[in-house]
Amino acid sequence: MFNGRTRAVSGVTFSPDGRLVASGSDDRTVKLWDVATGTLKQTLEGHTDVVSAVAFSPDSGLVVAGIDDGTVTLWNAGARTQQWTLKGHTDVVSAVAFSPDGSLVASGSYDSMVKLWVTTTGTLRHAFEGHLRTISAVAFSPDNGLVASSSYDGTVKLWDVATGTLQRPLEGHSRAVRAVAFSPDSGRVASGSRDGTVKVWNAATGELQKTLNIDPEIQKLSFSKDGLCLETDRGLLRIQPSRSTISSEPACGVFVKGRWINRGTETLLRLPPDYQATCSALQGSVLLLGHASGRITFFKFDFFGT
Repeated sequence: MFNGRTRAVSGVTFSPDGRLVASGSDDRTVKLWDVATGTLKQTLEGHTDVVSAVAFSPDSGLVVAGIDDGTVTLWNAGARTQQWTLKGHTDVVSAVAFSPDGSLVASGSYDSMVKLWVTTTGTLRHAFEGHLRTISAVAFSPDNGLVASSSYDGTVKLWDVATGTLQRPLEGHSRAVRAVAFSPDSGRVASGSRDGTVKVWNAATGELQKTLNIDPEIQKLSFSKDGLCLETDRGLLRIQPSRSTISSEPACGVFVKGRWINRGTETLLRLPPDYQATCSALQGSVLLLGHASGRITFFKFDFFGT
């Protein structure tokens, strides 16, 4: 258990190298934790409002934070120095992500805008306009060609990084879309929605390839390295090859649902009231939970992927 906060944890994420966890909080700080020892490594202070979103650069050296005052802050994780405060959004910054080469940051906001920033200069590269409601997630394609944004308006949009133009919308969800990710080959996009589904799309054509009916709401997801699974904040989902667009395959691995940690239909653990999750993240066999009390706990399971 990581314990170093007194206010609710609003976001957690693993570093790409798996050594650190970054947490954002209502206490207006970002904290960096050592996964192996559970000790606090750094506290990044100076924000004027709640930290709602956090992300690491691909080399784990930089941290970007989305702030409720509409700013985006970029930090050197090792030196604990703030490199840039990026100003341009007019409402809460709810989503942030680095490009695969670390040269750009994407930010999404309650103002329905997506913005691309240059990390070396802190300047605005593009502003993407077209969503009608809050941006819930942003993601770069591994080939650095596209940015995907998901929104409470029920859509996913794919934007061209070079030109700043809309490539195509992905429409088919009936409620807010909370999560979006690209496959390792940049050929597919996965989206998770409050309508109880995860959809997989062809990134080049916009064709819907697969729909998974999922009970817990997915708020964060990414493809596994082999592209055969989705690692989500609610557990592991296998994407079985199928000609059918609609699938009722159950989720595998571990899911958090309310007070319970489940594996498929099996109940593993009941969380006490103080340990119910406000946010969560999954990396490999480790499930990370953030709590309203300010604590962060993690669980390591030996049966992931079985």
